[in-house]
Amino acid sequence: MLVVGRPVDALRAWLAYAKIDAGPLFRSIDKWCNISAAALDPQSVNMMIKSTPALSTARYTYFQQPLTFT
Repeated sequence: MLVVGRPVDALRAWLAYAKIDAGPLFRSIDKWCNISAAALDPQSVNMMIKSTPALSTARYTYFQQPLTFT
């Protein structure tokens, strides 16, 4: 699956900044910008998505090609 566009660019930037190469994608960040290794509670992720109109109504296009990261 090939996924392209600004959301992919943002995801890649987050993965690089947070130094995430495995494990949970959604992690907590404290007030000193320390990123936790543990996953956020699923309810917390759901509340964030519902409270952000751009995320709750986003449409994604998927192509049947391998997902690759550069």
